[in-house]
Amino acid sequence: MPDDPTRPGVHPRLIGGEMATWSDLATTAPLRAIAPAVLALVPEGRRRVLLAGPRAALLRQYFRDHDVRVLVRGVPDAEALAQDGADVVCGALDRLPAGSAYDVVVLLDPPETVLSPDSPGLSHADTLGLAADAVADDGCVVALVPGGLGLDTLTAGTQPHRLADDTAWWVGTDGYDVRRPFRHELPGLLGDAGLTPWVERSLLPTGADPVVVLEGGSEEAVRNAHEALAAAVHAVAYADRAVDVLAGGAAAELAGGWLVVAGRSPRVLHAPALVADPGLGEAVDGPLRGHRWPLLLALRDGNLSRARTLLEELRAGCGDDVSYDAALVELAGQVAGAPGAHPFAPELDAQALAHELRILGGVAASAAEVAAPTPRAAAHRPSDVAEDVVEARREELEAALHDRSVQVADLQRRASDQERRIRALEHAVATADGPWPRRTLLVLTAPTRRLVEAARSRTQRSR
Repeated sequence: MPDDPTRPGVHPRLIGGEMATWSDLATTAPLRAIAPAVLALVPEGRRRVLLAGPRAALLRQYFRDHDVRVLVRGVPDAEALAQDGADVVCGALDRLPAGSAYDVVVLLDPPETVLSPDSPGLSHADTLGLAADAVADDGCVVALVPGGLGLDTLTAGTQPHRLADDTAWWVGTDGYDVRRPFRHELPGLLGDAGLTPWVERSLLPTGADPVVVLEGGSEEAVRNAHEALAAAVHAVAYADRAVDVLAGGAAAELAGGWLVVAGRSPRVLHAPALVADPGLGEAVDGPLRGHRWPLLLALRDGNLSRARTLLEELRAGCGDDVSYDAALVELAGQVAGAPGAHPFAPELDAQALAHELRILGGVAASAAEVAAPTPRAAAHRPSDVAEDVVEARREELEAALHDRSVQVADLQRRASDQERRIRALEHAVATADGPWPRRTLLVLTAPTRRLVEAARSRTQRSR
């Protein structure tokens, strides 16, 4: 492979199993909470790091103080990383040279993403074994093991792999697992790979969009994870269902995957019980803490009475109207534009929705009276919104537009009927003599309230 003319001597090294025209980086899932979690889980003093696979390659910027090598199978990905200054080897994981002896191997992808059509079919345990073979005797593997009972897996329809799609090249090859592992199988997978677990953390809501990486046995971690997931509702798929998973105590079993640190011999490794997506910013510890999830449920269910009570409690907890209004703006930014997230007109933007929430909470302020900053909850919205969410939003807006059209047509019909009555009465007055037609016109066109007052006044005079 020729050197990059702009960076002489910098090019990836081919080790076998490389895919000449294949690229994984463009479709790699975001790291979210994985990045800070991996950094917290890597033991101190480890210098030589192998980032195996496209998702692990995204961590390269966080390991600038380490001796880092990146392994990807796609030649275009390898060339791009090499041009960016990375030390890259290109090929399949099973082609790594023997005796690599890395201090840490980070593996965040399933077997079919780190192997190639030239590789033998390997299970999840076999793939972990390849990563274990590449570490030194006192080294460790940091691996993401995908879960077979994740929320995205449970809610997806059972469909066969599309064999016409190139991404299904591995289907039908002997050796690959037919499904992702279950939680109770995890110790066996590590044992078969010759590894002893040091740390295990669960990913929620899914392995593709991990908002939190947590230890389910820590009550404080569960409480904080609840707030983080609530802040991600309507922005990250299945975040609302993950809140229910936490409440049911099933975080480990229904995790989208497990981030594990394991080595050849037992070791105690101290690690944080919870790591949340940095993209949430201050939303987890902001004024909505403890109030966000009940409010989201009340708005989703259209329970305005419950929402009014919760808004009053939020205002009392904020202490001043400035903090309260900031909380409303953040909440409005989270639910605005999300299908079925609130009972108000679906075309309302965040600023108009914040105004509706102020009124519902008993604060008589217009949206123009308070500056509306960009909501923090909107900062981590995915740019590639799922097609089903877009379709649901379109159908909601079309239904609202149809309702408005029906209302306008009904009002136009009523106005037309009223106009015809008035013209008929005017014609009757113009063609008749005497006071009775005029009195009849006054009676027919007078407001009901005035007629009632006139009747009461006549009755009192007659007494």
